[in-house]
Amino acid sequence: MQYEPSLSSPSNCTRANAIGMHANAIGIDANIPSMHANAIGMHANTIGIDANAIGIDAYASSMHANAIGMHANAIGIDANIPGMHANAIGMHVHRPISGNLY
Repeated sequence: MQYEPSLSSPSNCTRANAIGMHANAIGIDANIPSMHANAIGMHANTIGIDANAIGIDAYASSMHANAIGMHANAIGIDANIPGMHANAIGMHVHRPISGNLY
């Protein structure tokens, strides 16, 4: 399913794109509606990524998890983030990626 978001839409402006950073989820509850991360009914694009999820509940609808050459690491963190960015502390990068990833 191909999906092309509008940058003017609030729900689509909540992309958390991490390039060259770590983002690992160990013992994390990620309940993230209206944003990206393993998508239900959408697509999850992972290019050159190590996605390690141990003991994680990932509830994500209408969103994407796009990671290019990165590790997503979050240890002992609760991320309940509706309509906003979920980024690693101290090393996050907010940068929309154009192209067919979305």
